[in-house]
Amino acid sequence: MTLLRVETGDLLAELRRLEAGLKGLLSREGDPSEMEVWRVYAGTEKVIAKLKARLGFETPGASFELPKAPSDPRRLLEDAKAKLSDGAAALSRGEHAEAVGLLRGARNLLRGYLTERRRAATRALRKSPKPS
Repeated sequence: MTLLRVETGDLLAELRRLEAGLKGLLSREGDPSEMEVWRVYAGTEKVIAKLKARLGFETPGASFELPKAPSDPRRLLEDAKAKLSDGAAALSRGEHAEAVGLLRGARNLLRGYLTERRRAATRALRKSPKPS
């Protein structure tokens, strides 16, 4: 199999930065803020877009279902960190299509976490007593 030569050094550096940031969020007590997770999500989306542009290919849009939140939604962040790491490893090996797929998986897990946080906040508002 012939590997397409694409400059990825800057993308690998960005992925390592995102992975380290997510690791830092997970090492703290409590849940990270939505804004912190949105930054990792946006950075991941940016890397995917740049990689696809450099490769000059687009895979057809596929509908997907957001991952279901486990009993501990932080698990979604842990899984996203693992996929970011696997995506960076695939990219460094020159497996570009595999990297795109793994990075999309990480992005979807981050989106699932953010969606669950929003749902939890909405549920809390509904349960809170109404002022009289």
